[in-house]
Amino acid sequence: MNGEPAVKRRSFWQFYAVPVSVMVLAYILPMASTTLAVRAGDPQALKARQMLLERVKAAGAIAAAARQIRAGRYVQATLTVFVWNLGMGALVMSTLVGGLFFVIPPVVAVGRGVMLGLLYDPGTFEGARGIVAVGTGVLELPTYMIAGALGMRLGLAWLAPPRRERLREVWEHARWSLPAVALLLLVAAVWEVGGIALLGPRP
Repeated sequence: MNGEPAVKRRSFWQFYAVPVSVMVLAYILPMASTTLAVRAGDPQALKARQMLLERVKAAGAIAAAARQIRAGRYVQATLTVFVWNLGMGALVMSTLVGGLFFVIPPVVAVGRGVMLGLLYDPGTFEGARGIVAVGTGVLELPTYMIAGALGMRLGLAWLAPPRRERLREVWEHARWSLPAVALLLLVAAVWEVGGIALLGPRP
């Protein structure tokens, strides 16, 4: 009716397979390379790591959550972590930026991969703290990849006609995938803060 050809709605796998694959590579490859550089004692990597650690400790949401945990306000800390991870980590920096240009989510993922690699610490994966750290990563990383893949599809929908049909398709997938992302991030926040509450902050 509007002169645009109809678009057959793709299944979950058809819709997400390619962009999720791109997001996985965008996270894993720089993470692996910077981790190897840190483990090898590369001076530039170690300097960047130290600078990043100082910035992370001073970051608003992270510092706020750390203060709340030290004060025993675990529910408040969980909500702080959850709102930050969902609002900034998933929606703004992964999905919405993709609506501006579809290549931005993978670029953001590369940056995050580099940061995760720089923050690598063998002690993080030892004992009970390792279970908490690995569990948090297993829950959080896929959500950012899915949110970024959705952002890529959103950006691509603006480029190729029929735009209205493609945007409708993005919305149909977003209606259930974003609530799933939110649920996983809530579980991740409970897992992370609960683990720190039981084990205490790292010395």
